[in-house]
Amino acid sequence: MKFHSNIFGWEYVWRDFADSKGGRVESDSSKENDPIISMHIPVEGSDSVITFTPHAAKGKGAGTSASIHYAPKEHFSFVIKTEKGLHQIAKALGMQDIQLGDQTFDSTFLIQGTDEGKVRNLFSDMHLRSLLVEQPISELRLAAQASELPSDHPVPNGRHAVYYGHEKVLDKFEQLEAVFTVLTSVVHRLGAMPAIAGEDIETGADSEEAGPSSKRLHSPLLDMA
Repeated sequence: MKFHSNIFGWEYVWRDFADSKGGRVESDSSKENDPIISMHIPVEGSDSVITFTPHAAKGKGAGTSASIHYAPKEHFSFVIKTEKGLHQIAKALGMQDIQLGDQTFDSTFLIQGTDEGKVRNLFSDMHLRSLLVEQPISELRLAAQASELPSDHPVPNGRHAVYYGHEKVLDKFEQLEAVFTVLTSVVHRLGAMPAIAGEDIETGADSEEAGPSSKRLHSPLLDMA
């Protein structure tokens, strides 16, 4: 079994992770020590690639973002953010907040989407919710166009993307593995990609009760998030 260590810093871990997944890293050769500016991990059995970018390496302050783009089967969007004090005020004023019936998850995140039923079904998988709770995100969103994401996460025409944001540079192998699992699981549950070998992802009738049937919802705040 290969030993993964963050003793030598996050860049060592990222290169190690890329090697283990058959991916690659891109570095800035114009700077000392060739700092990593992005990492690209192919998703086996699909035409999708997960792109990771370390914000600290690009002068944006600490943080990590990752995205995966795919061929959509339907138009649908959502955004999940770690709940903060201002969100409590906004919710009191009527801001949309979808509840999944999981007290820990619902109290940790502010959840919005264009279709409440689809959001409930998408996150009815307990394992997926647990991964998000164990490694709190700053943002998880489904974007239908490139303008909704940072420029270092381009979305080709006709593709949608799931975007993951974290407030720190991820420096542990298992953290990167968790992000990989979250992104591939979401896209799989959207019906746009086969399950990844070795993943146990529940869908359809095998998942937990998804709640009420789909209810179309639209919040202007979702567009602004």
